[in-house]
Amino acid sequence: MSSNTKIDYGFYNFTAGENADKVNAIAFCRGDVTLDVCRSCINSTSQYLLQSCPNQKEAINWPDKCSVRYSNRSIFGVMETQPMFTSKTIYALLECTPDWNSLDCTSCLEQLVGYMSYCCNGLKVGGKFVTPSCDLRYEIYSFYNPTAESPPPSPPPPPIAQPVPPPLPQTTTTASTHTCLYPLNALGNKSLK
Repeated sequence: MSSNTKIDYGFYNFTAGENADKVNAIAFCRGDVTLDVCRSCINSTSQYLLQSCPNQKEAINWPDKCSVRYSNRSIFGVMETQPMFTSKTIYALLECTPDWNSLDCTSCLEQLVGYMSYCCNGLKVGGKFVTPSCDLRYEIYSFYNPTAESPPPSPPPPPIAQPVPPPLPQTTTTASTHTCLYPLNALGNKSLK
């Protein structure tokens, strides 16, 4: 799957086939893993799913560094918080698939935090909560690469305003430009403010 789509940031979506034989797939790597580790995780997980679930129309697997899922229905841009699995088993990493806007991502993550509070009630020293659209992991030890710990880059300076020339007497139309700036976190994703 990772060799069939262009990827620069650990997120793949792929569709193959037509009508009843159509399959949609999404793969997503943790933001702190290298591209090589990401591709390796996705490829091995894809093979595992094909071998373990050969006749299933839908499957998902969440190894440590990536998640891979496929379905015969549309899954791109569709929030799903079920099924959810936790490990028995504080550093934290929270992520959403990049096809979500910050409001939907926040909503997905808030559901995981709520579930974490409900299920664990302070009785566990670490945990991993994953859904098809977002994931949350916390531990009492560092489990992510130190490159992700660096502070987020400073936002770019605002564009320098150009003086507006005086209107020409015969001109009755004006144009404007709108620029949307989103703060980025250390992983290059939109900040969830």
